[in-house]
Amino acid sequence: MRQIVASAEKMYVDPSALRRRDGHPWLREGLVPGPSFWYQATMQVTASADPIVRLLEAGEHVPDSLRSELLALGSTIIPPLIELLEDEEAALEDSTGDGWGPIHAVGLLVDLKAEEAIEPLLRTLAESGIDDIIYSRITIRLPELGAPVLEQALSLMGEDIDEDVRGALYSIISELGIRDERIFEHLCEYFEKERALGAMCFAEYGDERALQLIRGAIEEFEPDWDSDVAILDLNEFVDSYERIAGALPAELMDYVGELRSEWELRVAQRIAATMPALSNKIGRNEPCPCGSGKKYKKCCQGAQS
Repeated sequence: MRQIVASAEKMYVDPSALRRRDGHPWLREGLVPGPSFWYQATMQVTASADPIVRLLEAGEHVPDSLRSELLALGSTIIPPLIELLEDEEAALEDSTGDGWGPIHAVGLLVDLKAEEAIEPLLRTLAESGIDDIIYSRITIRLPELGAPVLEQALSLMGEDIDEDVRGALYSIISELGIRDERIFEHLCEYFEKERALGAMCFAEYGDERALQLIRGAIEEFEPDWDSDVAILDLNEFVDSYERIAGALPAELMDYVGELRSEWELRVAQRIAATMPALSNKIGRNEPCPCGSGKKYKKCCQGAQS
């Protein structure tokens, strides 16, 4: 694909052969374009007509017509999309299309149900960072390919990978829509390391065996009362439990209510402590509190003096 772009960039008529005076030089000087010229012109048109090149050049937003055109090509467009996905140069922000080409390739490959793209997608995920758009795009879209993702995802989890990537893989396998004991075991492992994130994955997976673990996390919850976000993990536990079971048991609901009330009270006290003290002092140029309509300095303040 990039060879096409590179070729198109080089396909210009030799300036020394086509020195322009007025109008087309070959008409002015009796010259006729040779085979090389027509080959170059044809290749320029070919490059601009190539849907992958147009995808690369589309930038952040892909026209619906181009997306439909690419999807209509079916399996024939999958290898070029994988090539674009893995094109490191195309992913750079200062490249053609501001680096959006590989990101768009993710969604198109998933929409095409391209199982052969699972391994390249996982490899791209492992090589990207948590702040990269393509990292989140793969994490969100890859589970749509379902069961075929599991074996390759588990294989990658067995390698020495970044912990953020490992966290993304836990999220992916929890959303595959299948039941596999290995998934539950991995999610239990994740829950032990990252309880709030692990609880969210349990909620996606939907296994009732996780309820006892999440309940224990609620009962053992000890917030950092000095933090403005101390209660967020508790909220994640509650939300995850409710997504699996439907509702918290009454005794847990009472306990959660007490924690939330305590947190709200402490936040209010902390905010109040940072507020400037109110002063009863009247400014010289403020209206006199006696209601005369005069400035304080020319009314009661002067009388007091």
